[in-house]
Amino acid sequence: MALQPPTLPQLTNNTITTAKISADGGIIVDIPSYGNLRINDTVRIFFNGSLVITYDIVNIGDLPHQFLIPGRYAVIGSNIMQYTATDRLGNTSPSDPASFTVVQSASVSGYVLNSQVIQNDANADGSDRNQIIYILSSMTGQQVSGQFITFAHYDSGGVGLSDPFVQTDAAGISSLFVTSSISERVLIVATLITDNTVTNSQVLNFVEAPISYSLSATPQVNNQPANGQATNLVVAKLVNSATQAGIGGRVLQVYVGGAATYPNTVTTNPFGEASIYISTINPGSMNVIISLQSDYNVQTNVDINFVPSYPITFPSYEVWVGEYVPVSTLFGPIYFQQGHVYEVSLSRTYNYIWDCGVNYAHIYSGAGTVCASGRPTDFLFLGDGFSYIKPLKTGSGADFYSRYAPYYNAANSGYTFVTVVDHGPTDSIFSIPAILGKQENLLLEHSDNAESPNSIGNVTPETACNPADDYPCHTRV
Repeated sequence: MALQPPTLPQLTNNTITTAKISADGGIIVDIPSYGNLRINDTVRIFFNGSLVITYDIVNIGDLPHQFLIPGRYAVIGSNIMQYTATDRLGNTSPSDPASFTVVQSASVSGYVLNSQVIQNDANADGSDRNQIIYILSSMTGQQVSGQFITFAHYDSGGVGLSDPFVQTDAAGISSLFVTSSISERVLIVATLITDNTVTNSQVLNFVEAPISYSLSATPQVNNQPANGQATNLVVAKLVNSATQAGIGGRVLQVYVGGAATYPNTVTTNPFGEASIYISTINPGSMNVIISLQSDYNVQTNVDINFVPSYPITFPSYEVWVGEYVPVSTLFGPIYFQQGHVYEVSLSRTYNYIWDCGVNYAHIYSGAGTVCASGRPTDFLFLGDGFSYIKPLKTGSGADFYSRYAPYYNAANSGYTFVTVVDHGPTDSIFSIPAILGKQENLLLEHSDNAESPNSIGNVTPETACNPADDYPCHTRV
């Protein structure tokens, strides 16, 4: 059930003049008591839909109560006054509305102030302008010059006026320009300084301005290890290109050129910034492309880099082994970096390391059993057998040569899984057995005896052959 409507004692025939409002300092409203009034109730008074007064009940006798509403809330023509009562449980009851009319009074000084909106619906960008023309005339219609008009505005705080007051020209005309940075309707009240009963009200509208976006990106953290854990950080910033103010609440689309982990979208904070964290297991440079989801034409990109994180274990692969295996076949899928140390594991144990033979300085190549002469080895052997090697050039393992190759007899031939681990440059920090310090180790101290294995028992020299023979030099069981 609705509460009784408020009463307005200033009304005559449900009408009040602007002169009466000005003389009384506002509009008086009486709020009556109601049957279930309780302490801690809250009464709220609304004038033309706007909350103008909030009043908390402290004593049962607080109502009825009279309030004075500032006249600026009134408009010429129809107005509505209403109140609500809310109990401590949040239950709200509204009153019936009280409707009344405000009419423009005849001026004490005999002036009439009219206005005309020349420009409306300006962009709410703080620079686009609405315009109002004011015409001051006498009761007989004569223009009045040299009079000052002052202005008041009621808004959310984004309004700017071209002047706080203006003076009418010889034709009784003055002009006001109004800007706003907030999309809203703004009440402008003009008042003749010499007679505050001479007023005029206009409502201007400001619409959300179209934004010209500018998007940039900066690597804040870069060159992190490519270990899948460490992250590079790219900070994107979206601004209004006209004002350079950050724009929050916008969704940005993210794409990274390369296998990486990253968010597909991020949202800008109130400063227009968004953080993008990226990780990967693949070292190298990556291009980060960032776009405004609502307009892909707004886009930027930036390069980031990940450094290798050692050790790096390459995926295992299978190789068929029978007799010996040329290193170019054994390491075909691997791309070696000169100066790095590589650890090699073979699932099928080989019998010996065969030497192509010192007599002809032959090198094992990928051409089957051919010993290509006249070419130096591409590996330095650091460990036992092929366990640790150091390439002397950079390139694909399929193009590498070596004097040594693992030998499998017929009983032990078959497929072997090859696992290669890159421990990085020799000055990297990694844990490798102490044998790594023995460069030019026993493997290079092979025997020149063509009839028997050397003293360490893991290098068997090739049976000497004559390069003029009809068959190529090769290892022999």
